[in-house]
Amino acid sequence: MLRLSLQLLALLAAVGCDKPDAPATAVNPATTSKMPATFGAIRGKVILTGWTPPPPAANMVNCGNHRIPIVDQKVVLKNGGLENVVIYLKNAPPSTTTTTRAPAVLDQIECGYVPHVLALRTGQTLTIKSSENLLHNIHTLAENNPALNFGMTQPSSRDVIFKSAEIFPVKCDVHPWMMAWIAVFDHPWFAVSSNGGKFEIKNVPAGPQTFLAWHERFGELEQTVTVTTDQAREITFNFQPPSEK
Repeated sequence: MLRLSLQLLALLAAVGCDKPDAPATAVNPATTSKMPATFGAIRGKVILTGWTPPPPAANMVNCGNHRIPIVDQKVVLKNGGLENVVIYLKNAPPSTTTTTRAPAVLDQIECGYVPHVLALRTGQTLTIKSSENLLHNIHTLAENNPALNFGMTQPSSRDVIFKSAEIFPVKCDVHPWMMAWIAVFDHPWFAVSSNGGKFEIKNVPAGPQTFLAWHERFGELEQTVTVTTDQAREITFNFQPPSEK
């Protein structure tokens, strides 16, 4: 009986050894998680060389019940830096950023637009304000977005949203010297130079990236830089006015 039991155990062991291995689990490439992208930052300054500023304007205009001088906002230089320049990433990749930005604000103060140049994302709220008891009208000259043309007669505000990327001017038909620029982007990698021409753009995808700098009077400059994750890359845009003919 003992001999028979041993033979039975040997037979079962042999059958177990011949059992095929469990098949490997197939990997679906569509569900395989991708390596997270890496990001860096750029910062720098916009300068203007070879520029002779014109004499200060002496033109006075009526703003309500008082007169004010017209201040030219097209070329604003502070500490050697050129302000109101829009810097942005060219051919930006699709953005996965879902952070909701605070509303941008365009105000009307002393018969002028403040700020002179602003930038925002598509879908971001722009609050247009008037801080004066005066008649103004906001007239946007957009091409890719519906044009706006509405009046404001007292301190108030109105929210608007733009759905297409473009750079366009805004004017007031009541006060023709009032002019501003709005830059709308469908990605988060942009800035406007201020504080003496300085700017910074964070969370830029690492690798070679091309940036454009746009100025309403001097056009565009282009520069390619390799963005790294270890430190912010420093770049300088040097605008030069065209030679007078």
